[in-house]
Amino acid sequence: MLASVAEIRPGERRGAAAAFLTLFGILASHTLLETARDALFLARLPPSQLPWVYLVMAFIAIGFSQGPWRVPRQLTGRRSLSVVLVACASVTLAFWLSGVSTHPWALRALYVWTGLLGTLAALQFWMVLGELYTVTQAKRLYKIVGTGALLGAVAGAALARYVAARYGAPPIVLASAVVLLLTGLGPALLVRRPAGAVARDDKGGPNLLQAVRLVGTHPYVKMLGGLILVSTVALTLADYVFKSTVAANIPPAELGTFFANFYMILNLLALGAQVLLMGWLMRVLGLHRTLWVLPAFIFVGAAGVALGDGMVAALL
Repeated sequence: MLASVAEIRPGERRGAAAAFLTLFGILASHTLLETARDALFLARLPPSQLPWVYLVMAFIAIGFSQGPWRVPRQLTGRRSLSVVLVACASVTLAFWLSGVSTHPWALRALYVWTGLLGTLAALQFWMVLGELYTVTQAKRLYKIVGTGALLGAVAGAALARYVAARYGAPPIVLASAVVLLLTGLGPALLVRRPAGAVARDDKGGPNLLQAVRLVGTHPYVKMLGGLILVSTVALTLADYVFKSTVAANIPPAELGTFFANFYMILNLLALGAQVLLMGWLMRVLGLHRTLWVLPAFIFVGAAGVALGDGMVAALL
């Protein structure tokens, strides 16, 4: 980690710090909202509703990626990232003002919005960053910038734990909106597109049929697509099993604190794995064997669920 910081050159420090803090704020806000979403949803609605919101999220994502949408001019300017974050913070604030915890349909909408917010904010962030740095710079800077994601997630979970313990789950939605708003009006203003840069219009991208043909004709793309498909299905099922088990074992009033503690510990473990474990695994096992670590853990957890040790296995 210290070696990565030392590689940042004097002229890059301001931009790298702004990018780090922006990603930190995005992930802190998203973790806050994710904690509130899970706690509020499972406190009022049965886990059997989860597959429906998963499907809605998938259809909306496909619609946005395949529809004939044009990128608004406000999202292609130098302050495009700040505009997106402030807009997302406004929508999140509207959910809190509407009293989201008292309306089942608002809870379903909040669940979907949380997934979309994470996608929109992260996509805009990396698109802008990709226009700021060359590939050579990215190799040096992205390691330290990317660490802001895990540190932000840890900080967001810690703040969610504090808010949930004192005020309950609903105010966590407000905290998420405030953190995202401060990020959009603070460090995100310094992460700007170069003058004259214009984002690509999504209308020019391949449609779904063309994408399927591309996957079918290129072996590497086919393997990559298969890996993404299988891992997405597996992790979606794992998420459903985990949340169903939590709903069956944790009282509704304690869900906010439970999810905050869980996400904080989870992201601390992820940070430790990234900083301490990942390099060692790559050296000892190599890339191909390292890819088996996640499926192995999922298999162990699934076996535990099948054998009846529900809560411990679901946590794993």
